[in-house]
Amino acid sequence: MGADSGNTDLSGGWILEKEGKAFLGGRRIALLRAIERSGSITRAAKEIGMSYKAAWEAVEAINNLSPSAVVLRATGGKHGGGSHLTDYGRRLVELMERMQGIYTEWLDDLAEHIEDPRGLLGLMERFNMQTSARNQYRGTVEAVISGPVSAEVEVRLTPASSLIATITNSSAERMDLKQGTEVHALVKASSVLLADEGGGPVFSARNRLCGPIARIVDGPVSSEVTLDIGDGKLLTAVVTRASRAAMGLGEGQGVCALFKASSVILARP
Repeated sequence: MGADSGNTDLSGGWILEKEGKAFLGGRRIALLRAIERSGSITRAAKEIGMSYKAAWEAVEAINNLSPSAVVLRATGGKHGGGSHLTDYGRRLVELMERMQGIYTEWLDDLAEHIEDPRGLLGLMERFNMQTSARNQYRGTVEAVISGPVSAEVEVRLTPASSLIATITNSSAERMDLKQGTEVHALVKASSVLLADEGGGPVFSARNRLCGPIARIVDGPVSSEVTLDIGDGKLLTAVVTRASRAAMGLGEGQGVCALFKASSVILARP
C-alpha cells in the first residue's frame, strides 16, 4: 500500500487519501463545514443532501485516520446530543480549502497541455489500491517481539489504547518495523466480537478495546455496532440481530470489542 496521496474527485474537488481510503474531499469538507455551522451530524447531512449513515461513516473514517480528533460528539439524545469540530479540525478544513484553490488552478493549467485532463486523472485513480476493511487506524509501533515464525507487534492508537498484530517475521523485516514506526492497522468489522464491559467469559482474543456504544444500525439480518474507544476513535463490529437482542445492546451501553491478533493487517505508509 502506498503513502498518503492526493487524488482527483472527478466532480471537481480534491481528495486526500490514506492507504487507498478517501480521507478528505469536497463532500467531506462540505460536511465538516456544515457540522461546524449546525452543531449536529444529522442536520449537517440534511443540509448537504447526504444520508445520516453516509455522514456518520465519513466522520468515523476521518477521525480514525487522523492523528488527532477532527469531530467530537457530546452524549445524549437520539443521535448523540451534538457535534463540533476541534481546533485541529478547523485548521484542517482551512488547509484543505486552500489546497482546493491550488488544485483548481493546477487543473486549469494542465488543460492547456492535455486534451482530456480529467480522463487522464481518472485513469490514474483506478490504479490506486482499495481496501474493504471498515476499521482503519493510524498508529505508532510500540514494540516488536519476534518468535520462531511470527512477530507480535504492539501498535499505539491513542494515549490510552493499543492493539496487537501477529505477522510473519519476514513481513516485519520487509516493512522494517521497529519502535516509533508509523503504521496503519486494519480490522474487518466481521472479525470483531462484542462482550459485556463488566467481565464475563474469558476469551482467547488478544485485543480488547472497550467503550460506550455510539451508534447502532440495524439491517434485515445483521446489526452494525459502533463503539467510541476514546480520543475520537471509533470501532465497528457487525453482529447478527439475534446476538444484539440477546445482549440487549443499546446506544450508550458500555461493551468491549474483541478480535484476534491475527485479524489485524498492518500497512506502512
